[in-house]
Amino acid sequence: MPYGFKDFREYGAFVDVLKAGLPENTSIVFKGSSVSGRSSPYSKILGAPFDCGRLSDYDIALVNDDLYLKSLGFGRSAGFKVKTMPDRIGPLSTEQASLLGLREMQKILSQQSGRPVEFMFYDNISDTLKGPSHIFKLGM
Repeated sequence: MPYGFKDFREYGAFVDVLKAGLPENTSIVFKGSSVSGRSSPYSKILGAPFDCGRLSDYDIALVNDDLYLKSLGFGRSAGFKVKTMPDRIGPLSTEQASLLGLREMQKILSQQSGRPVEFMFYDNISDTLKGPSHIFKLGM
């Protein structure tokens, strides 16, 4: 179970909202410090424990071909660009999440968990597993 949840019931309620708000064939993977317990090398505070001296967020990787292609269709003019190593899009801005119909779910999850929730799209499941990862659902 990722860091930040009081118990399995709270975690289950969180993933229930995710499942209800995403297409059926979506793979959901928790990434980053909620899995490893420490901030990444790309964070402002390298190696800081989860929630120590700051409020940590939940980084949620999503693998869904339709959503990935839809975001590519909006293109750079909407701020969607593919980052590399591994290939991904995001974290999504508020505007991008709105364009893709994910903003309301993101707000609900943030309110429910009391922390920011960030979405990223990966084009395949193997790339999501690079680095600390907790697979919730494989929708493939």
